[in-house]
Amino acid sequence: MSVVSFLSGCDNNPFDNKPFNQQAWLENPLNKSKDKNARLEMSENLLKNHLQIGMTRQQTRKLLGEPDFVNSNCGDKNSCDNYYLGEYIFLLTFDSASKLIKKEIVSI
Repeated sequence: MSVVSFLSGCDNNPFDNKPFNQQAWLENPLNKSKDKNARLEMSENLLKNHLQIGMTRQQTRKLLGEPDFVNSNCGDKNSCDNYYLGEYIFLLTFDSASKLIKKEIVSI
């Protein structure tokens, strides 16, 4: 996996920076295909404007719903919630106290 650098302003930007819409996010779960989906299009806005380091896992799940996959061992007693975005994963890393310590979009 590689961390994705945002391509704001580029014509080839798969992250359209559409405003985050919780209802649209919840209505467009698990999409492992390479097709563009609603979650992908608003993921940049979500990352920058709605998820804050220090939020609890409960707060993030209230906003995003249950993750598509949970990795209970993603380094140093951390755990990760994964939300599929087609050819990317929205990855949220939580410490042992269930506080958000890292948020990123990675390519599969």
